[in-house]
Amino acid sequence: MLIESDEQYEDAVALLAGAEVVAVDTESTGLHMHQEDVIRGISVAFRRVTGNIYSFYVPLSHPNSLNFEPRQLLAALKAVPLHIFHHAIFDWGALAQVGYERNRNFYDTQVGNWLLDENLPTGLKPTAARLWGENEAEEQAHLKSLMKPPALSLLADELWSVALLGGVRLTKKRALEMARESQEILHVPKTWATFTAEDIGVYAAKDTELTLRLYDYQFSRTSEVARPDVIYRPAMERELAFQWVLYDMIATGVRVDVDKMRGQRVAAEARKEEIEAAIGSEVVDIGGQETAVNLRSSRHLAALVYDNWGLECFEHTGSGARSVARSALEPHETHEGVAAILEHKRLAKALSAFYEPLIERVGPGGRVRGHFSSTRTVTGRLASSDPNLQTIPRETTIAGIRECFVPAEGKELWGFDLDQAELRVIAAISKETAMSEPILAGRSIHSETAASVFGPDYTTEQRVLAKGLNFGFCYGVQAKRFAASIAAGPPRVPVTMCDYWRAFDWEERRKMRQCRECLVCRADSILKGYERTYPRLVSMMNYLKDRAKDRGYIPLHIKGRWRHFRSPGNRYPRYYSAMNGVVQGGIAEVMKSVMLRLGEVPDATLCLQVHDELVMEVAPGEADRVQEQLSGILREVNPFSVELVFTKKQWGV
Repeated sequence: MLIESDEQYEDAVALLAGAEVVAVDTESTGLHMHQEDVIRGISVAFRRVTGNIYSFYVPLSHPNSLNFEPRQLLAALKAVPLHIFHHAIFDWGALAQVGYERNRNFYDTQVGNWLLDENLPTGLKPTAARLWGENEAEEQAHLKSLMKPPALSLLADELWSVALLGGVRLTKKRALEMARESQEILHVPKTWATFTAEDIGVYAAKDTELTLRLYDYQFSRTSEVARPDVIYRPAMERELAFQWVLYDMIATGVRVDVDKMRGQRVAAEARKEEIEAAIGSEVVDIGGQETAVNLRSSRHLAALVYDNWGLECFEHTGSGARSVARSALEPHETHEGVAAILEHKRLAKALSAFYEPLIERVGPGGRVRGHFSSTRTVTGRLASSDPNLQTIPRETTIAGIRECFVPAEGKELWGFDLDQAELRVIAAISKETAMSEPILAGRSIHSETAASVFGPDYTTEQRVLAKGLNFGFCYGVQAKRFAASIAAGPPRVPVTMCDYWRAFDWEERRKMRQCRECLVCRADSILKGYERTYPRLVSMMNYLKDRAKDRGYIPLHIKGRWRHFRSPGNRYPRYYSAMNGVVQGGIAEVMKSVMLRLGEVPDATLCLQVHDELVMEVAPGEADRVQEQLSGILREVNPFSVELVFTKKQWGV
């Protein structure tokens, strides 16, 4: 229920006293709890000895509502041993605004959802719909009606009908006028910032009830008695501990030089407009009509590049149109006009994906705090959003952006990267000594692969292909896709294929022969050469694929962590990706193991985790010590037979 009086508040808090488990949820003005958004209220759900679930919502700061001080509720919550959340990291950020003290004895049902089946949506409402048939349509319709007023025509029809029932004659025109007046006065659209407690109180209380029910369901599913073949509890405890570390990283954030970033944005916008003015002076023929070039139009750019400038088109879109994607234009980047178009694309990407969202999200202390989640990928690697801090480009990709990230005063910003993590883990899992030996000896694995596949006189382009195979083979790359990599050149060539590859029916294809001359046949020959070079890798991939197909899941090296291939959330099992699941999942777990022990590294503060890299603020001159301590932890937690190492590089320098 919604708490609407002091008496109700006191009674609800008194009922909470003595509870052993309580589900807690928060409502807020938005999703950025470390920036401008504020907590609006707290809902809780708990059971009494009777088994009945009690849930209530306490408004704290809703506009045009009766709000309450949180002290009583927080004191009662502090006495409850176990707190249940659905997405604890978000709720902790909201609750911190009212003085809530985190307790390590907690449970997160979103994490539980992901651990039981990483392929299913982890959201509370979809889960409740799947398990208990809960229908969120009513709630969504209610919120939509508040956020968006009803259509004028529907409101006019309603007014006309009411008037008719009352014996009042009303023209349709007058009904529409009255509807417009009514909408302006009575139906002011609302947002999460302007919702009253009455608008969302009942639904908020319902969320905690569902969270408590979901906890009961998951506890029964993850117990050793319920699933003796698959024991999840150790992995659950580990994932919950990791949420604590992840929250601290998010709350810390990474500092940016806002003035420098704004200056670079202004310069990027000016250069982008300069290119638009220059290219925009060109005229192209579109459907028999001459028109000035619009750089945002793919059709205009294609006409300019391939018709006006007479350059060769190497790539087409799925619909057959001439492509002007970056990959299609790069073979012509020595052309002055194409170079300007590619620069325009880089500037547009820098502005929309980096400068604008980063500047918008600068919060207290000049820091950007993005959303990080360990439950949005099937492998367990972290996902980042709003803004995505895992895609900050290197200087070689888009210059200038990384140098805007700066450390706190008196600190240095360093990145500690797991060197060649994927290749090392692949070599360890497959026991492929031909791969591990050059890595451990410090030789180039890509050069040795190129020499084995293409011969000792391999070209620079062939080494690039070998590198792509080393990183992409475990993803199940096939001849047709690999042919596209070869076609990308240089030199750029079209993808050709014989009838053997055009045949969709496998039985029909078995009766045919490859021509051995088309590009797909050449790609297939290279793939077979790679397989001969690393036979143990191929054997392990086949073994894991067969095991995934037979059992429907494969274990990772952490007890209780599984990669599921047949589940309600996986409609099209990709068994061939089993090897990649083990590799990516293995690296993710190694990074978690290191992050869980960062408390052992003094005077080093974690700001970001970018895939295989930990970005940390350290004291000047202490980077070598931090690297040594991280490497020591890594040696202790590394479950693989091949050594994993941290390299270091100063950010923004």
